[in-house]
Amino acid sequence: MLIVSCSDTSPSAPRPTPETSAGSWAGRASRVHAGAGAVAAGGAGVGAFERVVLTDSEVCDAAAYVSQRKRLDIYMMVDDSGSMLPVWRDTVEAIDSFLSDRASAGIGVGVNFFGSSCKVAAYSRPSVEIAPLPGNVRRLRQAFPGLPLEDTATLPAMRGAIEHARSWALAHPEAQTVVLLVTDGEPDGCGSTVANVTETARAGFMGSPSISTFVIGIGNIRALDAFAAAGGTGKALRTAPGAGAELINALNQVRSAALPCDFELPTAAGVQVDPDRVNLRHIASDGTETNLGAVTDRASCDPLKGGWYFDRPSAPTRVITCESSCQRLNKLGGEVKVLLGCPTTVIPPD
Repeated sequence: MLIVSCSDTSPSAPRPTPETSAGSWAGRASRVHAGAGAVAAGGAGVGAFERVVLTDSEVCDAAAYVSQRKRLDIYMMVDDSGSMLPVWRDTVEAIDSFLSDRASAGIGVGVNFFGSSCKVAAYSRPSVEIAPLPGNVRRLRQAFPGLPLEDTATLPAMRGAIEHARSWALAHPEAQTVVLLVTDGEPDGCGSTVANVTETARAGFMGSPSISTFVIGIGNIRALDAFAAAGGTGKALRTAPGAGAELINALNQVRSAALPCDFELPTAAGVQVDPDRVNLRHIASDGTETNLGAVTDRASCDPLKGGWYFDRPSAPTRVITCESSCQRLNKLGGEVKVLLGCPTTVIPPD
């Protein structure tokens, strides 16, 4: 589908806000240049030529593409051991609310549960395979047992979850796959300990592809922080037992934190990407426009300045934002445009 967007350039039109200070697009305009030709459809969607003001006396017309981000896929491992009995109904209802939320549409979700088996294979085969919401909601809803009567087989469950997530990630490179553990207790059955579950989460995060582990603890279970830290997600999110609203909020936080800010470059026939002439613009849900400057790689990301970098500098196929920029993008919503043709604005290192 070809989308053409044209509007008059107005001298009084608001300029995009720079995300950082020096070298971060200060003073650049972002209005569609009237009369400019449309661009052919590409893998990152299509826009029109947009006029970019480089300096007070220099302008550049860039081809603007609305870019698609990587899909988020979540493999949920839910504790259905006997200790969950008092909070089971509230837990199931909260998870159902999250799955049915319009904000979750398009996310892939699969699920499995703790069991009595100590075999990893019992958990690497999902009860419901990962598939996009809302289409998968009914199958997920039907998978939850009526009563939680299993053991706390945390170690094999986590190993199986990471094994399946990695296999899924290898088969679906277009998605960012993560594991979400929901539990109300410390490891117990099948030789599970805090130490060996922590090491399992670390191995998942350090492996290739990297699998992050998010953790939601029902109750104040301090040991769960070790799992989240090792899995690359900081601290576990804690909710009070039976507090459905808190659990929904925690699930929403996982969704926001896990959404990847990994955007594809245009791939249409005839579109050439010059790595020295790529820029990135965010248009928030309220219409506010922010231009992001580029950094060399992930290691060059500054927690305050943010920015973006290529997946492969010599032959890029995607642009990835720094973590701080990604958090702002996820919070503000909206869309991201890839601009091709104007010299890349670089955030200078300190």
